[in-house]
Amino acid sequence: MRRSALKNNRGFTFVEVMLAVAILSAGIVGVFRSYLISLDRMTLLTNRLNATIVLDNQITSMERTLRAFNALPFELDPVEKVQVGAKLVEFNKQVDISQVAELQDIFELNLTLSWTEKGREVRLNRSAYLSNFKDQ
Repeated sequence: MRRSALKNNRGFTFVEVMLAVAILSAGIVGVFRSYLISLDRMTLLTNRLNATIVLDNQITSMERTLRAFNALPFELDPVEKVQVGAKLVEFNKQVDISQVAELQDIFELNLTLSWTEKGREVRLNRSAYLSNFKDQ
């Protein structure tokens, strides 16, 4: 009885080992793929955050210019380059300024930033109303 028990207990077969390796490999590939997808999403979110900061800074700058010089700058630098890690991202700016219809001292400002990411163009818009009211 002892000999038959030893005879049947020799270890794993080649097919069992290969099946275990295949299952483990599929799991590792799934984890690596989800890691790469999360890196892509992180890059997109980082660029969106930087674009939001650029837009907010531009609106603040235009508001200060309006209050200091009583005039709006109608021309902007068309491209703003931002260093994001080891990559330089070019944000293209477009501005549309119009006076609100029946109100002389209020202007509507529409800013659009666009940049290229993975071969496609991404846009971010921001709108604001600027006023030229003087403190009394």
